[in-house]
Amino acid sequence: MKEDTSKGSADKKSQVDIYTLIDDIILEHDLDTGSTTWKNVCNSPFDLRPNSSLADWRALIHPNDLEETLSSAQEALCGDDQQWSRTYWLKDLNNTYQLIQDRRIIKRYENGRPSSVLAILKVIPQEQQLRNRLDRSFDLACIGRWELDLLSGELYWSDMTKKIHNKPLHYIPNIEEAIYFYKEGEHRDQIQSSIQNVLDGHIDTWNLEAILVTATGQEKWVRAFGQAEKIRGKIVRLFGSLQDISEQKETELIIQHAKKRYQLAAKAGTIGIWEWDFSRKRIHLDEVMYDLYGFSPEDRNRPLSTLESRLHPEDLSNARRELEEAIQNGGNYQSTFRICLPPDRSLRHIKAFGDIVFDESGHPKTMIGLNMDITQEVEQTRNLRQANAEKEEILNSISDGFISIDDNRQMTYCNKAAKTIFNSLQDWEDQNWFDITFRKQGHVWKKLEQCLSQKVTTWSKAYYEETETWLYILFYPKEEGAVCFFRDISDVEEYAQIITTQYQKLKKIAWAQSHELRAPLTNILGLVNLLREAYTGDNQEIHTFLDMLSESSVNLDAIIHKMILETDHIP
Repeated sequence: MKEDTSKGSADKKSQVDIYTLIDDIILEHDLDTGSTTWKNVCNSPFDLRPNSSLADWRALIHPNDLEETLSSAQEALCGDDQQWSRTYWLKDLNNTYQLIQDRRIIKRYENGRPSSVLAILKVIPQEQQLRNRLDRSFDLACIGRWELDLLSGELYWSDMTKKIHNKPLHYIPNIEEAIYFYKEGEHRDQIQSSIQNVLDGHIDTWNLEAILVTATGQEKWVRAFGQAEKIRGKIVRLFGSLQDISEQKETELIIQHAKKRYQLAAKAGTIGIWEWDFSRKRIHLDEVMYDLYGFSPEDRNRPLSTLESRLHPEDLSNARRELEEAIQNGGNYQSTFRICLPPDRSLRHIKAFGDIVFDESGHPKTMIGLNMDITQEVEQTRNLRQANAEKEEILNSISDGFISIDDNRQMTYCNKAAKTIFNSLQDWEDQNWFDITFRKQGHVWKKLEQCLSQKVTTWSKAYYEETETWLYILFYPKEEGAVCFFRDISDVEEYAQIITTQYQKLKKIAWAQSHELRAPLTNILGLVNLLREAYTGDNQEIHTFLDMLSESSVNLDAIIHKMILETDHIP
């Protein structure tokens, strides 16, 4: 135990001796006990004593550096870092501020929890202070600085450089990691190649754009600049800057995509761009505008008058009025007109847009706009309108009623015949058509549901009470809903009723006649038999007459019996 104690005392004495050899301020802080010891502060320019607390030290930090310095130190403790470094301004005994380099070693237990902190506070010389002022200037422009001392291998990053890499401010960079921040492939190869070319003396500087992958995995576009410093012809230092240009690059890509889209549209010959200078009374047209309006080489010398000469006479005054209103009111210009192309005066439909640019005094300076060829759209609209008119004419010419409904049974179209059949049809918009017409007739409902659900053609017959009309109904399925055809069969139904009535009467007559005829016939047969029994003479002629009368009566009875059977089987 004594050996261990004496050995510990020797280590402690040796440690103290080492501190006396260092001019920098030393801070020892035990995180478990909270004890703080300052060394080499007696001759320091700061108001610190051996027993000063951390609060005394915090009070000397410049207010602009206080928050970031403390949060950075706390972040290092909460992480797994072994070292921490930070520069900040510390107030001296003359109430001026000196730049301090604070380097710390964080000791930890096996479980990673910090146990103590050893800090070395070094007053940065004037040269280093100039570098820090330079860093602050660069930071204001959001540009990071870096330096690589080729003799010592030390790599320096400014705070902005660390922020661009999404690294904490206490991060200590090294050249191996710095290269691997650039995206693998052409971007990393480009950086490595540029550095190597500088080291080989092929070039003195590099200035390029590349993608950098930050510590958090975020991709950023950066502009990387580097330069070599030589002493007696030998490169001793590399230094440069790093700027995040992600937003600028994104804007450039958007512009490039828009430019490509415009170029494709221009190649298709559908969109032309123009700019009108009001003060000089000049208009500038791109090549597509020249093609749209059928300009000849001589027309290019007088573009404004040529444009007006191309407008259709019926559209000229309206187009001028819309343009003048836009200029006077300072609004957006929009117009649709026709132009007549040489040499056959063929028509082309144009849709024009324009925005006015004002000068500092608020007066219209220029108007920038575009013209679109919408001839094909106009023709398609006209053809569609004509097709709809023809369809309407056909549907209204047929005598059958035609109604189109959607999946909700709401009417979307009806022809004239349907309006005649259903005389209140005009009041049914946005309502369930089926509930209004045939809500009480379940058999029709079933047929419609079958058509809609199974997408099959169905039919039914129904009586519409409001107009006292018998209808034959045919349901055809469509993609969404169904079309319904109605035929007025009231005349057919009325004729069928007359036939049915007459048929029933005839049936009753046939039944009555057949049964009434059989009764006297039975009497005749009985009388014949009585005569046969009563006559005992030998007159052969009388016997023959009786036989003939009996045979005829039997045949007539058979006929009447057959009529009765057929009458009984009539439905």
